[in-house]
Formats: sequence, structure tokens, C-alpha cells
Amino acid sequence: MVLHNLIEAHVQAYNKITTLDDVDADGDSVPHRVGFSHLMMEVIQAQPSKILGMTTKDNTEAAKNFAYFVNDYFINAVINGEEDLNYLNTLQRKNEDSDAFIIHKDWKNKADFIGLDYYRRVYVYHSNIVSLSSARFVGGAPINDLNVETNQPHGILNDLGWEIYPKGLYNLVMQIKTQWNKAVLITENGIADKSDRYRAPFIVAHLHEVKEAIINGADVIGYLHWSFMDNCEWLDNYRPEGKFGLFSIDRNNGNRNGQYHKQLDLSRQKTKGAVMILLCAAKITAIITTITITTTIIGRVVFPVIHTFYNE
Repeated sequence: MVLHNLIEAHVQAYNKITTLDDVDADGDSVPHRVGFSHLMMEVIQAQPSKILGMTTKDNTEAAKNFAYFVNDYFINAVINGEEDLNYLNTLQRKNEDSDAFIIHKDWKNKADFIGLDYYRRVYVYHSNIVSLSSARFVGGAPINDLNVETNQPHGILNDLGWEIYPKGLYNLVMQIKTQWNKAVLITENGIADKSDRYRAPFIVAHLHEVKEAIINGADVIGYLHWSFMDNCEWLDNYRPEGKFGLFSIDRNNGNRNGQYHKQLDLSRQKTKGAVMILLCAAKITAIITTITITTTIIGRVVFPVIHTFYNE
């Protein structure tokens, strides 16, 4: 019911916005372009569990179900009008012959673009806790911190134990193109890197994959890097391992005696990524149409976010 209502809320919001915004303000013959931000992950099955060399738990189906629910389900609903209640109840993916696979005509094409949040590749395993819960439609459980999971082979990790996998950004952009035929606005992409070791090459590698997607026909209308400055991560607070900022803040510097920080109390340092994101954007696209600084307000704290838009 919650998921159904969430989809309904999006549909009604889309309808209202597109009804009210009917003026072509910039002369491009498009009065509005409405989309939503959606976290997607490159998903792969975790290494299977074995006893005496024999596989006791295959994670393939868990990974497929996780990808279907986390990446595809909401988009299928607001683009194709699909409500796959059969999957939620049986874990049969997209069984269109089921009476519980419902097509809502009034849900179709309720997004003009997909906002893609991409950070990492995840390894998903079958979890008895998930499968026995009321949320078994999630499909499986991802290994959240690969720093503490020693049995799973992986690539380079960021400070939160997330695998850095630039190719996944290309794969997901192309999936949105081929599966839903929608434009993509990359609404979040960044790295937790307190020592600024990987941020610059991370940006280079991911923007390269964006360029490859554009070359191969994807309509990428923008790239938004997360984030402009170090911010409060919901799960990690201001823990050093959660530093995503292009500009880093030293919170151990300045007046810590219970007084509010004055404007110059905290040391702000530009990272290599701050320089590289502009150099890469200029090299890849030739034209930087605009760079704007906006803010995300959480409670009484304001966190700046850099939005870099570009044209190919």
C-alpha cells in the first residue's frame, strides 16, 4: 500500500506540475521537463556460500530480484504503468500473465527524464532474514561495507567500503535509454574519500563513462556531483570516512568550546576533485553552459551542492 501510494503521489505531482507549467519560457518548444531522482546500483551476486567445496547457497536469484525491485520497479510503474503485485507476493519477476500484474493507463509516461543517483556496485546475497520478512520483495541483502567482508573479492573501495565501479554508471544510463527510452540527468555521483586519494580519478573515470554513453546514443542532459562540501551523512554523521565534498572542512580546527563557529573558524580546503571536475567537464563537452550552487536544507543546517550542467 505504501509503495502504491508513493507511485500515485508521483503521478499526481507530475500531472499537477505539467498542468500548471505550460509556458515555454526559453523558446525551445518544451514548456516543462519533469522527472525524479532515483538511486540505482550496479548489482552482482555475492560469492556463493560453500561447505566442503559444495555450493550451499546460490545468490543469483537474490541479486536479480534486488536489481528488479531497487532499480526497475518504480520506473516500470511511472513509465510503463506497471504495478507488479505478483512479484511482491511471489517473487516472480514481470509475469505479465498473472492477474496481479496490473497495467495502469493513467500511470504511463509520468516522467520526462530519469534522475540517476549512482555511487557503487553492490554484491547481493540471499538472506534468510530478508526472505522470511514482510519485505522479502527486496530480494536479498547487499554487502554494505566491503572493508569488513573478507570473503568477497572486489575492486578499489572508498572510505565507506563501497566498491568504485565507473562502468556501472555507463550500464545504468544505457539501461535507461534502451529499457525506458528516457533522457538521464545524473543527479548524484561522488565518493567518500577523506584523504583525497581517489576523488580526481573517480571523476575522470565516471565522466568518461558518461561520454561513452552519449556517444552510444544516450540523452544525458546533465551531471550533478555529490557534493560541493563535506556534509552530514545520515548513517555516518560527520565521521571522517563520510567526506564526499569537493571542498573539505577540517572540523577539528577552530573554536570547539561550545561556541558557534564564526565564519573563519573552520578550515576549508579545495580537493583535487574540485579542480578535476571542471577540467574534465570542459574537455569532455567543450561547453560548460552553467555552474550553479544550490542548497539542500536539512533541519536548520544548509548544505551546498554543486550542479554542473553540460552539453555534448
